[in-house]
Amino acid sequence: MDAWSEAFTKMMNQVMSLVRCGVIVNQTGQIPIFESDPGHFHSLPVHIRMLNDRARTQAYQVALQQTVTSADIVVDIGSGTGILAAMAAAMGARHVYAIERTKVARLAQKFFDANGLSNRVTVIESESGQVELPEKADVLVSELLGNDPLAEKIRGTTIDAVKRLLKPDARLLPERVHLYALPLSVAPTWTRGRIVTPATAKQWRSWYGFDFSPLLDATVGQDHYAAITPHAARTRPRLADAVKLVEVDLRTAREEDIEVSHRATARRDGQLTGILVYFEILLGRDHWFTIAPDVASACNHWSSITWIPARPISLVKGQSFEITYRFHDGRSSFDIKKVPNQ
Repeated sequence: MDAWSEAFTKMMNQVMSLVRCGVIVNQTGQIPIFESDPGHFHSLPVHIRMLNDRARTQAYQVALQQTVTSADIVVDIGSGTGILAAMAAAMGARHVYAIERTKVARLAQKFFDANGLSNRVTVIESESGQVELPEKADVLVSELLGNDPLAEKIRGTTIDAVKRLLKPDARLLPERVHLYALPLSVAPTWTRGRIVTPATAKQWRSWYGFDFSPLLDATVGQDHYAAITPHAARTRPRLADAVKLVEVDLRTAREEDIEVSHRATARRDGQLTGILVYFEILLGRDHWFTIAPDVASACNHWSSITWIPARPISLVKGQSFEITYRFHDGRSSFDIKKVPNQ
């Protein structure tokens, strides 16, 4: 980076800091300034990735087309830029309530204005749990699925909507979520950039001349987590077939801890070095949308949370092992143990 570019970047960082602090404000009443932080829902890159995920958005479009009628009131929770709410309105919904907790709601309003939908869509900038609608809805559409599928509280948010915002026979998009675990056996080079190993500590010492053993001591012997795009994961060596971990009925689910165990069988000799989590969702009566590695498109915006055990687990072909899955404090974790073959 040259001196001019470095100075410009520093200046823009200072400006954005003043915007965040409220020192600089938008006086025009038009679209607010949006940051480019790729990890926050109030920033545009997250929404750009979702809009670029055509497979995801088209799956919802088909589901809305099959579900929404001209008599329906639709509520869209986590509306973001408003694409699903706009689709519901375009399908002929009588009215749509687009609920978005971040300031992206103001951008969604401009989006509806630009597309002549303002009289059909009401934007509500709020947490859905704090919203009271003037009428009960016939359809709930939402996409509250994270890389760790349950971490965005889709269960609690949906059941709250079912109780307070929807008619008793309302249709849900999605209605069910299934979580899967895919046991992987990948080479140590795959984890080299994700965890501290003796090899990486040694390499850093050769590069920089310092002892990095404290970093190694702080991470050795513990489990780790990484993120892989499902499309990229299709080429990763698998140690066993995918296991269905959990079936969630969003109409009746509760926001509570999960602990389940399932048996799997190694289909070849190797070391279990990772468990990749992916999901499928029921959109409409019979259409399942999945981000399974063998199906996910290259434009899929989700990454799959991947659990890396502290120590690889050696298995031989035909060996049974038990996968224990837990969801606690908003995150997934695993335990693996060998079990006698029956």
